[in-house]
Amino acid sequence: MTREELKAKLKSAWYKNQLKKAEIERLEELRADSMRITPVYNPTPGGGSVSSVLENVVIRRIQQEEKILAVCHDLEKDIDDVAALIDILPDSPMKMVMRRRYINFQRWEQIAESMSYSWANVHKLHAQALNYILREVNHGK
Repeated sequence: MTREELKAKLKSAWYKNQLKKAEIERLEELRADSMRITPVYNPTPGGGSVSSVLENVVIRRIQQEEKILAVCHDLEKDIDDVAALIDILPDSPMKMVMRRRYINFQRWEQIAESMSYSWANVHKLHAQALNYILREVNHGK
């Protein structure tokens, strides 16, 4: 595994998390749309009523919820894969940096502040962690 492949694997959960957020936003839009639809009761029969519009919105909401569940399933798998790579590291600040970055999706500044380290020191620990994981993963080949 190359350094770039490792970084891509570590970032995969972050990308899925962003996708999940976007899909949830879409679901919220569909929910808002469905709340704006108000039925009009008319004694005469007819087609193309509000009920068919509401039915279509409900179907789209259900489809969107199914899509979110699929993304969440993929996200869980990616997080498990990332966690397995991070678990290669010994218990150390390196491991904490990697967990905060790739499991908790924290920004570099948040990690530095929460660990009381400088931004540069956090990046140094990250680089050391990448090298350690690469050594261990490629050692078995």
